[in-house]
Amino acid sequence: MIQLFNKTQSKIASIVVAFNAGARMEGSRKYNAGIAHMLEHCIFKGTHKRTCEEINDEVAMMGGSINAFTSHELVAYFLDIPYDKLEDGMELMSDIVLNSKIPEEEFLKEKNVVTEEEASCYDDISSFMYREFSQVFFKNYLSRPVIGTKESISRFTSDEVKKFYNEFCSQDQIILSVASNYKKKDIKELAQKYFGKPSGKVKKAYPKKSQFEYGGAESCLKLVKPGIEHSYVWLAFPSFGKDSEKKASVSMLTSILGGGMDSVLFKEVREKRGLVYSIYATTSEFQTAGAFMVCFSCKKDNVREVIDIVSEEVKNICEKEIDEKQLIKAKNKKRTAYLRTVEDGFTICMNNISTKLFGTDTLDKYDKSLQSVTIEDINNTAKEIFSHKPFAVICEGATND
Repeated sequence: MIQLFNKTQSKIASIVVAFNAGARMEGSRKYNAGIAHMLEHCIFKGTHKRTCEEINDEVAMMGGSINAFTSHELVAYFLDIPYDKLEDGMELMSDIVLNSKIPEEEFLKEKNVVTEEEASCYDDISSFMYREFSQVFFKNYLSRPVIGTKESISRFTSDEVKKFYNEFCSQDQIILSVASNYKKKDIKELAQKYFGKPSGKVKKAYPKKSQFEYGGAESCLKLVKPGIEHSYVWLAFPSFGKDSEKKASVSMLTSILGGGMDSVLFKEVREKRGLVYSIYATTSEFQTAGAFMVCFSCKKDNVREVIDIVSEEVKNICEKEIDEKQLIKAKNKKRTAYLRTVEDGFTICMNNISTKLFGTDTLDKYDKSLQSVTIEDINNTAKEIFSHKPFAVICEGATND
């Protein structure tokens, strides 16, 4: 077990209990795809001393907010509460994660809920596109949807959920992260009272480095989604994992190219030519891989023109150095984002977990690395990322819509 503490000035305390038990663990252990996410739903459904309703009532009485998420690489359960309810929150969270009962009747209800959630993924354009995109772009565990598929969900049993829970979510595998205005000594005492004494380590089972599957200009995934007016386009390039030393320069590149109203693409494509409502650059970062993406939507007749403009701007940023003003603006925006981040207890907790589990930089170290990025760093990173021709995903409405 690992326990991590941060003293903050906030009147809100954040408690995060994470496990190295994301969806990537399913394939190697012969679990149905999506079982990690199913456990996330079930873990709040009752313990040996509390029913599901009692858990929800206690959270509400504390004035708290409880939730969870499952990714490919971890699962996390978290609670935000007023600072003076920290001990109550610690006791409740320890009971939920250590003594989950997973009653059969609650499991069956949540199985129906997850079935509905999976179906709703096809209604949301981004979720629909990402599901199809990831199956082609990535070759490893990242190609499988965290939620699973309709077929895999139908095979879930409460016994399988309990087996996954017992294998990956035992007390010795907890990563507890707490941010509160209590003294660290006092937080530590509460943590050991309700979670036990930490060993300073957890099991790690990391996969091999990812390989990408992408092609040249002809590499294009075309999707059809009835009922939409715009064409939605993603241009994706292989990028770096979350612990890469190039992470800071990738972040700066993202900001300069497509990170707001002053970015190169926004000014060129929207402001100057009026071809889109929204265009931006973003990254998806995982432990073993990453994707750098330019995303936009527009009328079908304008798709080719926008892609050509993006291609030209990508070429320019590789061949011509950005100017000092662009760099200063990007650094100042990142500085504001950093200051906002260190005000949020949940973000602080999650960063501590990521640092411990994946070797990523602390918030302070990452901020310093952002501020030290040079024009040359950005130019070299751009050349490396854009040395590959993009993998395009284009989602259009049906022709008879």
